[in-house]
Amino acid sequence: MALPAPASLTSHQPPALLLAELLEAAADGSQALSQLQGAPTDLLTWCEAGAQTVAVLLGYGQSQAAGAGGEAGLAKGMLVGLKGAEILIPGAAAHRCRVARILDLPPFAVYAAEFLDHDGRLIGRSEIKTMGMSDSPGGNP
Repeated sequence: MALPAPASLTSHQPPALLLAELLEAAADGSQALSQLQGAPTDLLTWCEAGAQTVAVLLGYGQSQAAGAGGEAGLAKGMLVGLKGAEILIPGAAAHRCRVARILDLPPFAVYAAEFLDHDGRLIGRSEIKTMGMSDSPGGNP
């Protein structure tokens, strides 16, 4: 079953949308894997792609809840911090981003983000802290 396009799950739209495809997503908002547009090599772009992956994941959770009789809509929130952002392989290009929720303390949530190259090797990582501005299943955007 194909997952929805990232642009349908978040308020981020091209050219600001850094994600090409949502490859995996847990309906409970606990984890996701995304394919990035292009192949960025800088940590700032990687972290923004991680934050967008969280937003798309939570939008996916909202759409799943709507399909089960819940209320549809985009998850609303903001990035409030990054911690431990680091490049593990300098000069490497990120092709995918995996996020996993490690703490959910509404309205705040923390996600571990991993940035992967085209072979799936870990090339960077960061913690992403978010604050929700509306109810969203499985976390706070």
